[in-house]
Amino acid sequence: MNQQLPAPNGKRVVVMDSYYTRHSFAKHVLSMSGGETCIIGTCRLNYVDSLTRLAVEAAILQLKDAAQGSWKLVAAIDTVDNMKEE
Repeated sequence: MNQQLPAPNGKRVVVMDSYYTRHSFAKHVLSMSGGETCIIGTCRLNYVDSLTRLAVEAAILQLKDAAQGSWKLVAAIDTVDNMKEE
């Protein structure tokens, strides 16, 4: 069964309980939808880029002794292609 409810601000958030969700996939969905759709999901640690990995590892440590069903939201960090080296 699939339910779709109208979003009050016109944007959509897709929650994916998929172990294989990737930041690059979420970025493509965001760009294809014109910024109207975002994804929240689980991912495998070896699919996390080095910029985001530290935050994910810190969240895992914080959840080590937490009750079952506890979770942390960790934002993925976008790389900057035109960053100047000094």
